[in-house]
Amino acid sequence: MLQSSLDNHSITDYLLHVQNLVNELISIGESMPASKHLNLILDGLPDEYDSSILVISTKFDRLSIDEVKTILLEHEVRI
Repeated sequence: MLQSSLDNHSITDYLLHVQNLVNELISIGESMPASKHLNLILDGLPDEYDSSILVISTKFDRLSIDEVKTILLEHEVRI
């Protein structure tokens, strides 16, 4: 199973890392639907992002990857 986590990195670095993983998987022929990409992003976030994860999860079918990134970047500014 593929995993990544925010650890002590900025959300920008984390999102870039996840995007690089996604790009690598796509380059070797792996299917990467938006739902799998979003799960990869959300699964690596620490507890302080729970409120944003809840918002994203409740609107899961209606949010693009870019919208999710924006929500997480805004959340990082608040913490």
